[in-house]
Amino acid sequence: MAEENKNNLDPINEENTLESSLSKTESILVNNKKKITNILTGVLVLLALLFFMKKQVWEPAELEAKNLAWEAQYAFEKDSFQLAQDLFAEITEDFGSTEAGNGALFYKGVSEMKLGQFEEAIESFKSFDADGYIIPGIKNGLLGDCYSEIGEWEKAVDYYEKAGEIAKSEITSPYYLKKAGILLEQNNDAEKAHEIYEEILNKYYFEGSGKFVQERNEILKLNNRAQAQL
Repeated sequence: MAEENKNNLDPINEENTLESSLSKTESILVNNKKKITNILTGVLVLLALLFFMKKQVWEPAELEAKNLAWEAQYAFEKDSFQLAQDLFAEITEDFGSTEAGNGALFYKGVSEMKLGQFEEAIESFKSFDADGYIIPGIKNGLLGDCYSEIGEWEKAVDYYEKAGEIAKSEITSPYYLKKAGILLEQNNDAEKAHEIYEEILNKYYFEGSGKFVQERNEILKLNNRAQAQL
């Protein structure tokens, strides 16, 4: 019987407990009514501000940036890289927070590379927010090209390796890794070059795959050359 009473709540006590709990809740709400009202008002004001910014600032800015981007891209496609660089720079300065502004950083970097402005291109690519499966690899590969052009080969190798790792592609990954291997050979690091060529052969151009036969033969030759220097 004692066990039964222990496991079953007294209805009267249960009701008293509930009323006590409700009273405490009501007391909290009354005592903090002003604070809660201020918080709710603040949230509503913030939501209204965000809606205003979206309709009156961000969306018009995005549209204006995209319209200017068409002109810049046309210049880029016509190989007018100085004009393209100027226009893309204008977009990044005036509309940097927009999607078009971010994309302009990529084209600005490529235009700067075409103009031989490799240090400026490095800054553009580093500021560019790359996403997706393909673009991050391309971004790192271009950074590798820029560092290679200014003679910082160790950084170039790092970016080529990063590009190959990020890409995770049997087409682009070997391309970037091969660049790293050749650059290492040119700077008397045949051992590291050999390791990279072996990685390409084992991961992407492995024997018996039936694909990339010509590419595999090219890497085999490079690997043999690197081994001969060890």
